[in-house]
Amino acid sequence: MLVVPDSNIMYSDPFFERDLIKTILNAKGLKLAVPGVVVDELRNHVEERASKTISAINRSLSDFNTLIGYNRYMDGCVTSHQKQDILDRFEDRVKQFVAEDRILGYPSTSLKDLADRSIRDRRPFQSSGKGNQKSDRGMRDTFIWLTLKEHLKRTDDTVPQILFATEDTVFVGEKENTLHESLVYELENEGFPRDSVIIRHKLEDVITEFISPLRNIE
Repeated sequence: MLVVPDSNIMYSDPFFERDLIKTILNAKGLKLAVPGVVVDELRNHVEERASKTISAINRSLSDFNTLIGYNRYMDGCVTSHQKQDILDRFEDRVKQFVAEDRILGYPSTSLKDLADRSIRDRRPFQSSGKGNQKSDRGMRDTFIWLTLKEHLKRTDDTVPQILFATEDTVFVGEKENTLHESLVYELENEGFPRDSVIIRHKLEDVITEFISPLRNIE
């Protein structure tokens, strides 16, 4: 079974190094893999968070120097080199995942197909507003969904199955931890079993339901 985390699941651990992820990475019978769009979102998140944090630190140091009347602490400012160290660490993790075949590439869909899906409001696309003010939402979610389907097409498993961890309600059906009915119908319409994609909201749920029971058996 393939465990695929959404960006919103990984914002608190963009380097994939905390205990929850380590547990999944080391679990038998499960393989963690990340869509390309999620990697790019996390890269942007790391860069933005680093920039904001560094700016905040430097402002605080500047304010403190103003308070005490001289630049005693200016040498302690965080520099762009230190920010680059953070970005390099992220890229090293990505390279490791590439080497371990844990990155799912962008789907090979046409712009026309994307446009058609958007025009028809097919999930994960969702329009907001009316008339000339109508705007599309869900492009990145759509890339993730199409990536999952493309993996299903390529897998050699008799019953392909993906465990998708996301906090995004656009994927969720009427009941908790169920895939939205329109997405289930899409799977079945394209010849996949309806349980090809299983959805959970937290990595803790993945461990509790799919890893802990196997430990008890062992």
